[in-house]
Amino acid sequence: MKIHLLAIGARMPDWVEKGYAEYAGRLPRECALHLLEIPAGKRGSHADLARLIRAEGERLLAAVPTGSRLIALDERGQEWNTVELAEQLSGILTFMEQLNEVDVTGVEPMVSVTPMRLKRRADVVTDGNIQAQVLKNAPEAREGFFAVPKVVE
Repeated sequence: MKIHLLAIGARMPDWVEKGYAEYAGRLPRECALHLLEIPAGKRGSHADLARLIRAEGERLLAAVPTGSRLIALDERGQEWNTVELAEQLSGILTFMEQLNEVDVTGVEPMVSVTPMRLKRRADVVTDGNIQAQVLKNAPEAREGFFAVPKVVE
């Protein structure tokens, strides 16, 4: 199980990083904890706070990996101490272990709960013959391809 911890703010204080490292070290090896810091909007005396918070929320949601179960934590919400958090994570891991124990030998994967046959087509690779239409979506195109800026990390 991967746990993605998304937080608003850049460059967390040292005590936050130490706490994160402590909790990450306490988790069982089946759990991988990843911290992703989403930059906060610029706050000033004339900033539209509602707009900033809405934009931060949109950036948070965009950063959630596809297929993830989302749990929102808020300092105004119900607090869990370390023991309660450990119990919640333990329950999730126990459920996952129970699922792994189910014998699925001979069970065919299902697309639907009702029997149905999927339409099949020949597996032929083509470019779709719509290169000009596709390139209309490109901010910039060169020699029949999308042109993208060079990215260096």
